[in-house]
Amino acid sequence: MNRFLLALALLVTSLPNSASSFAQTELVQSHCFPADLEFVELREVRSERNITRVDSLAELAEGSLLAEAGFQKYALRTYDTSPPGGLTIEVVTLKDAKAAYSLLTLLRSSALVKGPPGDFGSFKAGHVLFSQANFLVRIQSGVPGDLPRRVGISVSNRIRRKDREPALIAHFPNTGYDPSSLRYYLGPASLARYANTFAGRDLKFRDEVEVAQARYNVENQTGILSLVGFPTSQLAEEYFDHLFTLAGARHSGEQHIYFKKAGPLLGLLEGNFEPRIADSILSSIEFKYSIQWIFDKSHYSAAGLWGVPRGLMGTVVRSLLLTAVLCGISVIAGVSFALFRIMLRGYAPNNFLDRPERTEMIRLKIDEN
Repeated sequence: MNRFLLALALLVTSLPNSASSFAQTELVQSHCFPADLEFVELREVRSERNITRVDSLAELAEGSLLAEAGFQKYALRTYDTSPPGGLTIEVVTLKDAKAAYSLLTLLRSSALVKGPPGDFGSFKAGHVLFSQANFLVRIQSGVPGDLPRRVGISVSNRIRRKDREPALIAHFPNTGYDPSSLRYYLGPASLARYANTFAGRDLKFRDEVEVAQARYNVENQTGILSLVGFPTSQLAEEYFDHLFTLAGARHSGEQHIYFKKAGPLLGLLEGNFEPRIADSILSSIEFKYSIQWIFDKSHYSAAGLWGVPRGLMGTVVRSLLLTAVLCGISVIAGVSFALFRIMLRGYAPNNFLDRPERTEMIRLKIDEN
């Protein structure tokens, strides 16, 4: 027995990477940071910080932007690395995916691209910034190589959930569009700090309004297109009148301002564009209301029969079949009960159901005077 225990102890001590193997299988953590020993370059956690209160955001350089976007939680870890250089991971939890995407467009240091890691990101040497669902993640390192990107993929895998870019971004016209200049704003603080033109900076947020800006270049004519999204078309009309008056006071020199309203959207194009070029850009801004049936939420299919969507056709057919089945059951039940009464009357004329005192009220009395 002692020899067996000794052999078992020697076997365990001869596996120096056993702890690392178990760490590699760890899939989900509440804090989203990499597992211990997951990366050989990460030695130990030098410092750690967590913020859950909005009033504590003043300690951060982007605190006002985080508060405006809908801050929920901030977590920071700094690692010692080998080779030296250090690595910092910041994970910000926000109220929704729009907030994370907005901060990504404002804090990026390069053009946005699709992940992985994340849904969308800004990547360059030693720096990774990406948004995924309602999370914003920033990783910075002085270690040569692709360590920040590999760590970013690890964090992204722990978040798991995905999301799309805000619907407002899809309304940017393609003609002359420069995606590397895209900015997406959710409040006055971000507009005042990053907006390129007066149309964004002077817009007073009294309602739930979102603004996106991008640079356009067509035939050596350049400018900024601002797309403003409102909750309703009525609010868009109100702001349109206000901005039209404001634009008239600001119009000067070779800088021109063009407007277009499409449903709850406002398009404001500013720059040295000729009317012809401005019209080619703004004419692409459209808004169509779409109504999605309840049956269509999970499985949408454009295919149909005789012009009717298959989902709607299936609902009608199932309803008719159910009605037919219920009618059939009712007829069978009625005929069966009638046959039962006839047979019962032949075999037992004086049965309980056919006694005169029970049938007096329902008899037609056709053969009686």
